[in-house]
Amino acid sequence: MKALVIGVGALAVVGGGAYAQYSMNQVIESELVKMTDAELISRQAGMPVTVTHSDQKSGLFSSSGSVVYSSEIPEHDGSMEILIDYKLDHSVLSGVQYETTFKDIRVLGEMAFSATDDLFNGKQIRVVGEMEGKGATGQAMIPAMRIEEDGATILSAPAFPMDFSVQGFDVDPLIGSYTASFVLPTMDIHSPEGTVSLEGLNWSQGYEGDDKGLMGDFAMSIAKIANQSANPMMGFELNNLSLGMDTRIGADVLGTLELKLASVTSAMGAVSDLSLKTRTGGVDGGILKDFLMKANQLQMAGPSEAGTKELEQFLTDNLDPLLAPSPYFEIEQLQFDMNGQRFVEASGKVALQSDKLPKDYFSSLFQQKMAPDETLMMSAMSANLNSSFGPQAAMMIGPLHPMLMAVLQSGEPISFQLENGQMMLNGQPL
Repeated sequence: MKALVIGVGALAVVGGGAYAQYSMNQVIESELVKMTDAELISRQAGMPVTVTHSDQKSGLFSSSGSVVYSSEIPEHDGSMEILIDYKLDHSVLSGVQYETTFKDIRVLGEMAFSATDDLFNGKQIRVVGEMEGKGATGQAMIPAMRIEEDGATILSAPAFPMDFSVQGFDVDPLIGSYTASFVLPTMDIHSPEGTVSLEGLNWSQGYEGDDKGLMGDFAMSIAKIANQSANPMMGFELNNLSLGMDTRIGADVLGTLELKLASVTSAMGAVSDLSLKTRTGGVDGGILKDFLMKANQLQMAGPSEAGTKELEQFLTDNLDPLLAPSPYFEIEQLQFDMNGQRFVEASGKVALQSDKLPKDYFSSLFQQKMAPDETLMMSAMSANLNSSFGPQAAMMIGPLHPMLMAVLQSGEPISFQLENGQMMLNGQPL
């Protein structure tokens, strides 16, 4: 009796494991169908794509095959192809691991190009990772790059890995998330005039979209760029450049940018301690999201007169509501030194007060293909800018206006206002 119980228990475990493996294989088959679904791929890519699937092999614990993705490039009378081989290992114990080899990424036609032959010297991009639910994580190994022309090297860079993750996007091209990042240690660009060398490029990008909104961010930093030129006037060295951008599209839209530069020196002088921080907003996020969705759908369908008219009609109907919250551009901080002395410090905000414009003003202009009336736009603009200038800057901008020259000579900070079409400088009408 005890042996019978043990036997039944073992059979249940084996049977449960077999069913779990069968269920996993069904999921894998479903994912492979998605990978070769031209309509789905087109929707994700935002352009018409054709898919050719070959050498498909499906087993209990592994699957493999080859896929070619093709898309036309009408403006260059050619097409682009991405050729990949894939292999998936799948089991209930270890999950799903995949390996993809990009045999080539090539352009056919008058601008013929092969990434494998012309950029990577016969090497191929290899991607390995793990599938998780409706997404994947992984690492792409980018081969060493070298471009030659007439026997001379014009670009070279070592191999480097790129990490990424992706989730969703199978139903809606805006609904999902991804991250990507890489570090490129060095890159050299050669020309008859000299060599531009780049060191320490860090790059990252992320995106997340759901029913509530869309969010994207980008960050890049470069430790050093040096131009070693035979012409002394062309040489320069840049140190510690960083750029960050962030966009949020929800009920409204908010964009931020931050740029920093430690120094750049050349025969013309030196700029250092540069810092720029900006914000933009005042746009209806819901309408902008709808526009992005519609534009993506029309791009996927391919160029057509009907598609262009549909997009134009959407803009005609929605331009004024899109701008109704009053678009603005704000400089939170702008500063830098020139040759060791402070050149400028500034902050301010410029906004379009949409409620001061006639009803359906922008839609009417769009329909009639007319430019805005300068006087009317000036009356709807508001601005408040505050700044202080160093001696070098004062010498350069003072001659622009007698009042400006007087304020600069007094040493006072400069305050500029615009409201109802009236410009003021330090409280005095211009």
